[in-house]
Amino acid sequence: MQTSYFLNLLMLMALLAAAVSVRAESSKVYLLGNIDIRGTPVTISVLLHERKITELSECQAFLKKNIRSSIADQQLYRHHIRQQETGITLKPRYRCIESDRKISRWDPRGFYQYIYLVDMRESLSFTRYEDTNSCWAAIRDEAEKHSDNLFCAKMNQLIDGV
Repeated sequence: MQTSYFLNLLMLMALLAAAVSVRAESSKVYLLGNIDIRGTPVTISVLLHERKITELSECQAFLKKNIRSSIADQQLYRHHIRQQETGITLKPRYRCIESDRKISRWDPRGFYQYIYLVDMRESLSFTRYEDTNSCWAAIRDEAEKHSDNLFCAKMNQLIDGV
């Protein structure tokens, strides 16, 4: 009887370990960097993944320590904002997210040709549009349009399944 109990306990532990492993493989933590061009509804976004960061809490601790105090950790989330034109005010915002979608790597030299509607009001969702005007038209009547939770983003990364 005792052997049966331990065998069932071991099987349960193995199943729990497998479930945690599947979750870890299917979902990744990303740093979502949004760069707003002030005076316009234009948002340029990047999704950065760091293999060393596996939990949302680790990403949020990075944000609290590094981004907000402007002390960049050179080993994590290397991302540079370059202000190329004079007279343009760029406002960067960062947020940690978790997604199970396959997202291509960010290329700092890439052209921001993909337009996504990013909706984080209830859960994270991406909807791809052919042009910025179509995306803006989709959220025209929404109260939270162009906010941290609902915005159109120009990206140079492909998001599978969108």
